[in-house]
Order: sequence, then C-alpha cells, then structure tokens
Amino acid sequence: MNLMDTIFVRELHDAGVALTETDIVAFEQEIGAALPAEYRQFLLFKNGGHFYAPIGFPLPDETYSDTLGLSIVFRLLEPVDENRNDLRRILKIHEGRIPLNTLPIADDADNLLLIDLDPKSGGALYLWRRDDEMTKEREDNKIFAEASFASMAANCRILQDYFSRLETLPPFVAVEHFDLNELKRLLDAGLDVNLTNEYGVSLLVKACDDLNYEAAVLLLARGADPNGFDRRGNSPLKSAAGQGALDLMKLLMKYRAHRFLPNDPKTRIVDALYPPPRRRVRALLLDAS
Repeated sequence: MNLMDTIFVRELHDAGVALTETDIVAFEQEIGAALPAEYRQFLLFKNGGHFYAPIGFPLPDETYSDTLGLSIVFRLLEPVDENRNDLRRILKIHEGRIPLNTLPIADDADNLLLIDLDPKSGGALYLWRRDDEMTKEREDNKIFAEASFASMAANCRILQDYFSRLETLPPFVAVEHFDLNELKRLLDAGLDVNLTNEYGVSLLVKACDDLNYEAAVLLLARGADPNGFDRRGNSPLKSAAGQGALDLMKLLMKYRAHRFLPNDPKTRIVDALYPPPRRRVRALLLDAS
C-alpha cells in the first residue's frame, strides 16, 4: 500500500509549510522521542491540514462510537498568526493531560487522535476523549484505535452522512449541477433560502464552494444570509476568498458580508486563509470602502 495514495492524504487540504529532515529531527530532539516512521514519512510529504468533509475510520467494537471522524491534522511550524492547529501548541495545551509518550496528531472536534511514541508500540494510535478527562486517570484515558498510522490511513473513508443531505435534497443538487431554473422553481415554491444541512452548510456556502456565481446572485437577491457559517467555520466570503473568486467576493461584499470570521469576530478572514491569499484577494479583503 502506498501511504501517500490513500483517501486520508488525498483529501487533506491546506497543508503547512514543506518540512525538511532537519525540521523533523529538531522536533524529535525537542520532545525527546523519535516519530514513528510512517507518521514521519507523512509529515515530510504533507504537513497536516484539514478535511472539507470529515474523514473517518472504524473503531473497535464496544467503543463509544463505531467511527471516528477526523477534521484536522495538526501541522508543524505553523506561522505565528496561524498557529491554532500547530503541533507544538496543541502539545503544550495538553501537557500533563494526555498519556505519557503520546503525541496528539489530529482532532475530530471532540477528541484527540494520539500516536504512541514508544518504539515497542509500532506507532499505535489511540483516542483521547475530552469528555472522559475529568473522570479517568491520565493514563487510562486512551482507547485503542489502530495498530499504525498506515493502517489508519488505509482504512479511512469520507463519511457519507456529511454529504447525505447535500446529495439528496433537490436545492443542493440544483446548486451543484448549476441548474438555476430548478433552484428558482424551488425558491418560488417557498423553499427557505437559508436552508442548511445538519452540519450548517447553507445553499449560499454550497454555491461559493462550487464557484456557482449565478446561484449566489439568485440566493442573495432572495435574502440569503451572507454571514452564515457552517461547522467548519466556513462562511461564503471565506470560501470564495480561499479559492480566489474575486467576482464572488465582490458580490458578497455588496451584500455586506463581514471581513471577519462569523464564528470568531476578532479574526480577519484575510488572516485565516492558508496558504496566504494572493495580492488581489488580500487587497479586496482589506479594502474598507
């Protein structure tokens, strides 16, 4: 199996800066342990990132859930102003809280995925549950998840329930297929223009994700909220800016889309984009006119 050709790696977006062997060695010396070979190989190939839709792998029987859905893989050497998912920062936050000789490598929003640094473990993966932190001893709060990083990556799949409503609800299908007549028919029939799926993805966010300018025009004209955001913290403007869609950005700003993250009003969208936006995108986001 080629680790780098798995869904886990292919579906990972916004990787951090390219790492060198020197970077890895410096980090290993810092934590006083060698990284498991497969995880080490992964970091050199793709330095973390996030998934647009949760990536899951099955958990052993009698675990709290049958599937773990990952949303973020922590990056190493994050820029100072983009360090929310920096591996060193996450490790420092959880110092004295997670089991010894483990390293947090990913997050599903509720739990941490840990990798065992003990060479005898073969790089086994464990689940650390935030909900159990107050009721379990530090060393007891870990649930076996996978035998190795490679086996986890090989067993990963896109969690279809994330897309289930997007794929079956007619308005989302209309947006995805650029069927403006069908979308207009549904809106005329009384469809809620701010309809969202269970993950908070709205029709307008979907239109921006798909770069469907005509659908965005229609939805905004019918009263779509330009500042709504889904569970990823993704707003229409952030989605458009992240793809360099200047026409969509100008349209959203015409409807007073905020230049700050809707779920984090102190953070500017221009500062939340990774990699940093191109000059014209940055200029538009900073334009106060």
